[in-house]
Amino acid sequence: MAAGESRSDAHRWPEDCPICGRTGLAEALVLSDFSVASCRHCGHRLARHQAVPQPADYHEQYDTGAFLESLRETRRRQAGLIVRAIRRQVPDAGGLLDFGAGRGWFLSECRLQGINPLAGSDTSELSVSMLRAAGLEAHLIPADGPAVDLAALRPSFGPRIITLLDVAEHVEPAALVSWLRTLLAGCGDRLELVVVKVPIPGLLHVLARFLAALGVQGPIRQIYQAGTFPPHYHCFSSRSMEILLNSIGLELLERIGDRDFEPEWLPERMGVTGGASRLFVRAGGRVLSAAIRMTGLFDTGVFLSRPRR
Repeated sequence: MAAGESRSDAHRWPEDCPICGRTGLAEALVLSDFSVASCRHCGHRLARHQAVPQPADYHEQYDTGAFLESLRETRRRQAGLIVRAIRRQVPDAGGLLDFGAGRGWFLSECRLQGINPLAGSDTSELSVSMLRAAGLEAHLIPADGPAVDLAALRPSFGPRIITLLDVAEHVEPAALVSWLRTLLAGCGDRLELVVVKVPIPGLLHVLARFLAALGVQGPIRQIYQAGTFPPHYHCFSSRSMEILLNSIGLELLERIGDRDFEPEWLPERMGVTGGASRLFVRAGGRVLSAAIRMTGLFDTGVFLSRPRR
């Protein structure tokens, strides 16, 4: 909290939902350093976080060991799913810019699948260095403001496809719509497809909320990346994402739900190290994966849309 700010001030919510614009935000969760409100109209979940020091590079916040390996397995599997979806919409897919490319796992899959040309961009110098070391075109995003002028990144091609994977949830609510509009305006007239991947409130979210009520805060903190910079400010519903896309001039074409973990890698994702505990968590991961498939309560949503002409 800022100096002189009371806890009630820090967790005071705006009257209107920043996505649908309607009055109806209701506080759903309060912890010591972050809280969550839910919109009763569009189902959007909005998080407010206590400020944390900004690292020199956001990659410095994350474990480079088993956790990272588990995350890579999930992101690589999801990359294949997303590439197949892109090709359903744009069979001759090419001219793809991955905005917020991270460690380049998605772009590597695109290259394996013959999508060309490709480029990635990120606010992380480490990310850009890794992409270039892998032989991928990469551009550093200025981190000095909420809006991004895509033309300033000077990609070598006019993007036909732009992907924002695990990006939108990190943008502060007041800036989200204008930030996206500025980004899309910089793409130019060649843009055919926009792919957005975000967290949605599925079975993991339900279980994490239940555990938080029992005093076990780890899972819900991980979902909202509390204590990191930038954290997750949003958990989108399908309805709130459709409203957001429409408000920035996009028409929804396809939505895909997915789990956000691999059952075999769940112990590493959760930081479980004991032998017996690992077996128990892995077995639980298989049960959870089956339950997600049966209920359709996915925790990741992929939304493919096109500009309205």
